[in-house]
Amino acid sequence: MDLTQKKGAIELSMTTIIVIVLGVTLLILGLTWVRGLFEKVGGLTEASLRTAEKLIQEQMGSDEKFYISGFTFDIEGGKSTVVYMGLQNFGELGARNIFKIDVVPGEQGGSKEWFTLPAPLSIEVGEKKGVPLEIKVPRGIEPGNSYTFTVNVIKDDQPYDSQPIIVRVK
Repeated sequence: MDLTQKKGAIELSMTTIIVIVLGVTLLILGLTWVRGLFEKVGGLTEASLRTAEKLIQEQMGSDEKFYISGFTFDIEGGKSTVVYMGLQNFGELGARNIFKIDVVPGEQGGSKEWFTLPAPLSIEVGEKKGVPLEIKVPRGIEPGNSYTFTVNVIKDDQPYDSQPIIVRVK
């Protein structure tokens, strides 16, 4: 092997090392960014749950099964808002029940996909639980339109209660 070939081999391996170092650096920066993003989302979720719990404890009546913090919600296309709901479990003391939230669009249109529904909840009899519900109106929905939805609560796979809401697009 002559000197020119050795020099070319060293340059090739130096380029490879530099590319690998840059790749690993970018990977580390990307992973750090993603981790930070998930920490922020987790913090927002926890803050929403605490706010929902506080609001429900203050505003939900002792005889109400299901409460929504409003009836009409004005939302711009492409934007979202958080609605706070409260569930109170009535039944035999000492029991726990599984509650699910479902949304049914009215005849005017709208879509169930506009809602980020909470996971099923296990609630003990006599307990109140606050839950956030996010409504996001997609871009391109014409301002001035109103859509009705029925928010249904299902307790152990049986209808429990429901509330109508109106989403107005600003």
